[in-house]
Amino acid sequence: METAKPTEAKPKRIPGQLCPICQSPIAAHEPATFCSECKTIYHGDCWEENQGCAVYGCSQVPPKEQKSNLEIPVSYWGQQHKPCPVCQQQIQAIALRCRHCTQET
Repeated sequence: METAKPTEAKPKRIPGQLCPICQSPIAAHEPATFCSECKTIYHGDCWEENQGCAVYGCSQVPPKEQKSNLEIPVSYWGQQHKPCPVCQQQIQAIALRCRHCTQET
């Protein structure tokens, strides 16, 4: 995975300016980095931890991990019951264990 490339030059700081990631002031003595695209200033370690910018829509925002599929199939959304995959008895759609056969669903 390619991480965003910050610019290490010292940008002009505004006293009391907050880091958008940790929401803490960036002190004059702290190492800071700014986004080469949107010029937003960050604590150096916040930029590294986030692996890039935190401004919505900026091209330096790190790629997001894909979320895994839900355990309850889409066909059960809005329904209160589903068939147990083992014994086929009707059970609550959110059940993790069948009350009829005591198997995990």
